[in-house]
Amino acid sequence: MQKSNMKEDGRRKGHNLFENKEVDIGKISTPLGDVDLLPDAIEKHLLTQTVLLSIAVVENILQSSYMNLFDKSISIKLKDL
Repeated sequence: MQKSNMKEDGRRKGHNLFENKEVDIGKISTPLGDVDLLPDAIEKHLLTQTVLLSIAVVENILQSSYMNLFDKSISIKLKDL
């Protein structure tokens, strides 16, 4: 009897696309041990600013793009709710 490589929910064993891993961008390894150069509050602030900047760039790209198709102009208009 052959062993199945699949879990009951249809995913492969040992393969999780969205596996949560702790990431510490300020931690470096030294011969004396690990050193955390950036406190968690600063890391959270950097992540927040990066996400906000990414959203602003995507909004700008979407608002400035348009397409002509079969003599029709297609554009995207974004507005705050």
